Amino acid sequence: MIGNYSLSVPNDINKIRIDTILDDATASIEKEDYYDLNTGVNTINILVTAQDETEKTYTIIVNRAKNDNTDLSYLAVDGYELEEDFDKDTL
Repeated sequence: MIGNYSLSVPNDINKIRIDTILDDATASIEKEDYYDLNTGVNTINILVTAQDETEKTYTIIVNRAKNDNTDLSYLAVDGYELEEDFDKDTL
């Protein structure tokens, strides 16, 4: 049996924590506490096994937005000095 869930996060989120509580204390769970996120689609599977060995996989699809930063942190011309001070917010 599979349960699917999804969410979207902004690009500045590069790690998420997933909290779970087992409905039955005799079951076991396979998961990490924290998951690193790549840009784009990330698939996280959480496997729960009942005492009788029945398994259920919970799948979380996390879509991490692409970076939209177009700023420069530095601008120079080799051997010359710009007449204006560099400001990343000046177009």
